[in-house]
Amino acid sequence: MIETLTDEIDRLEAAIEERAGSPPETQLLTTIPDVSYYSALMIYAEVGEIEWFDRDKEVVSYAGLNPVIRESGDSRIEGNISKRGSRQLRWILVQCARTAVHTCKDKCLKQFYD
Repeated sequence: MIETLTDEIDRLEAAIEERAGSPPETQLLTTIPDVSYYSALMIYAEVGEIEWFDRDKEVVSYAGLNPVIRESGDSRIEGNISKRGSRQLRWILVQCARTAVHTCKDKCLKQFYD
């Protein structure tokens, strides 16, 4: 049973890799360290055509990764991320970031994360 399931997993992983390798957008995404074929397909499926967004801030907002800012008079409070937008996109981007931090050898990135 284990051999059968292992073969099935290998077949499915090959199919995912093949599909991810086709669109130029997913090929470009996989050049980012720690973005796998699965992650690239998921990001591409959630974002769609990047031309729909005029600025990078719109993509960040669409993912719900923008900070909540409350202003009143002279006070300004920057809170946590808004979590408005695509839950799946936000999840996969956070997973890729965590993987990158824990596998990289960049001390500055690790320190910033911590």
